[in-house]
Amino acid sequence: MNNDLVPSNPIELLARALDKGVDVEQLRELMALEKDWRAEKAKAEFAVAMTKFGELKQNVQHNRKGKTAGSTPFSYADFGQMVGAVTPWLAQCGLSFSHREDAPMFNPEGRITAVIVYCRVMHNSGHFEEFHFPAIPDARLEGKVSPSQLLQMSITYAKRQTLALGLGLATYEDKEEDHSQIVEAITQKQAADLTALIDEC
Repeated sequence: MNNDLVPSNPIELLARALDKGVDVEQLRELMALEKDWRAEKAKAEFAVAMTKFGELKQNVQHNRKGKTAGSTPFSYADFGQMVGAVTPWLAQCGLSFSHREDAPMFNPEGRITAVIVYCRVMHNSGHFEEFHFPAIPDARLEGKVSPSQLLQMSITYAKRQTLALGLGLATYEDKEEDHSQIVEAITQKQAADLTALIDEC
């Protein structure tokens, strides 16, 4: 058998079938085969690109400082810092990303309780994967900023989280920015008082 006459992929097979005038049902089957073949090929190319990205990426340096509700200082890499860092690495791998949001969810009082933010990481072959995170306005900041600013702050935070999740990013001093998880250290006097109280009990 002459291997030159054997189609090497579904596209060539579909072209041969059209030349031979196959019936409609066979044509549909071949088109479905070609679609699946393209999808699997794109998925494989995406995986290769993500592997290359993993070799290029580095930890993203913190560029912002803030304080928790309890005035504990912390640092972090803001969304602009993360985008600026990853964009050149993504370009070298034929990758890009975008964000979208679901419609907001409201409580019975009409306040927004959450917005689901999605990050889509896409390869130029067409294959993409999505990652999501809930943007939940921090009620502790109500009254300190406007409702729209409060919502935007939570959405920006969710964008950072989904981008980090989708691309496997880490930052310098990668600290959890959930304020409820940050605890201030007690003083030596407080520690001594607690020890004395334990002994007394």
